Amino acid sequence: MKRFTQHVPPAGRRREHGLTMIEVLVALLLTSIGVLGFIALQLRALDTVEGAHYRTQATEIAKDMAERATANPQGFDRYADSGNWDQGAVGGEVPNEWNQCVGTTSNCNANEIADWDILQLRWHAAQMMPNGRISADQCTNNPWVLCITVAWDQTTVADCDPNANQCIRMDVPVWRGGGAS
Repeated sequence: MKRFTQHVPPAGRRREHGLTMIEVLVALLLTSIGVLGFIALQLRALDTVEGAHYRTQATEIAKDMAERATANPQGFDRYADSGNWDQGAVGGEVPNEWNQCVGTTSNCNANEIADWDILQLRWHAAQMMPNGRISADQCTNNPWVLCITVAWDQTTVADCDPNANQCIRMDVPVWRGGGAS
């Protein structure tokens, strides 16, 4: 019968198999750093998407304002007076005056329609963006152009910098019918 013997290498020449605990911990540390970097990139991407969403909402509100002003050129002076654009908080409920110029029995003049538009646009801005606000005024040195500003978050309409991420400004030429006043 054959005898099996275990081969034992001479002292100082042992071969190790597998990984040491230090190697495993270093690999785990490097993997953790990579995962944290990926998480940071995802959070940054979410912030960018949120900013793009609010900028899109603001652009749509400004376009709506431009269309309303273009459809009601006799109300231009009402739209262009920044004093008509209250910057106070707008509640979540639809305002009582919401349907004042809707229907066959309403006979609203150009200024009443402008006031109605302002009310609706302010409400939409407040509902679609955090702390959303809108205002319009006549552009400097051009009586035919309406400057529309939409801001959200901590940016105010007065402090709007078009290069910032929390407001937009749109300049819209409006034909005023009989000429500039």
